[in-house]
Amino acid sequence: MNFRDRVSKDAYTSVDVAFTNYENLNLEDKMVYGDWLAQTHHYVHHVTRILAFAAAKCDLYQERELHFRLIKALNEEKNHDIMAANDLKNLGLTAEHFPERMETRNFYQVLFYMIETYGPYALVGYFIPQEGLSCIKLPDVYKRLVEIHGKKSCTFLMEHCELDIEHFGDALSFIKTIPENKLTIVQMGMTRSAELYADLMKSIGTTEDQILTTPYWNIAKTKMEFNQTIL
Repeated sequence: MNFRDRVSKDAYTSVDVAFTNYENLNLEDKMVYGDWLAQTHHYVHHVTRILAFAAAKCDLYQERELHFRLIKALNEEKNHDIMAANDLKNLGLTAEHFPERMETRNFYQVLFYMIETYGPYALVGYFIPQEGLSCIKLPDVYKRLVEIHGKKSCTFLMEHCELDIEHFGDALSFIKTIPENKLTIVQMGMTRSAELYADLMKSIGTTEDQILTTPYWNIAKTKMEFNQTIL
């Protein structure tokens, strides 16, 4: 098996890794499902910005195709955070009921770092586990949840179970065209994304000190004020 075929095979492995903790998620519980939707809303809120950032990082000549691919994806991802927020509303909840978890921040902040450090192909790999998860693993989850929470509270899941059939297949086809020297970056993106997403799913529904309720800038401000006091 050559390395390109290995990366294609790893795409399916990354989906399995991302799904690891779903079996332990009691999404039938309104508050657990609400937490899942809220954390999804918190990170999806950044997706168009991540896509714009990666598109801006593409080389003018060598990565022209990738640049336009990311711009197209950006347009497709508009208002998906609102979809999750509306699902929460139909449950009688809001994202404010569920503060953004540390694991949620880790999930999207690492992606910004990888794009900055390794380039835009990191994003290609990073999205693959979620797209595969939506079209391979989550349709059964959707069918179960729509009977419990109602169709109006499951629109985000429904949309991605349908859309990501094309997205995942398209990503696998794209792997066949990616320059050889970028495949390692794609593979690294898939692996890191799947691991961090599994960590996020493990945290859903927990009530321990795993929720970071204080924004980073407030922490920094507090430290600055403390340092000024003791100087």
